[in-house]
Amino acid sequence: MILGRIIGWIVLIAGLSVLVRDVFVWVDTGHWLPLALGEGWRGLDRASFDKIAGLWPPLGKAAYMAWACGVLIGIGVLLLYLSRRRVRRHR
Repeated sequence: MILGRIIGWIVLIAGLSVLVRDVFVWVDTGHWLPLALGEGWRGLDRASFDKIAGLWPPLGKAAYMAWACGVLIGIGVLLLYLSRRRVRRHR
């Protein structure tokens, strides 16, 4: 439970930091250019991205184009929800 909450908070903060990056790019350039998941992965580790990118079917390639902020925030919130503290009910 606690590990899920820790990972959830880390992923949520990562998603919010990507959102801040997107807003800074928008303010700087005047164009909305959100970071895609594939771009973020390619920026972190290009070698692994190049190896895996050619193996994915078109649906996987569409996932690479998803907005990184939305995906990360969604996963973070989902992890926090699934690992929340549950109140025990007494009979």
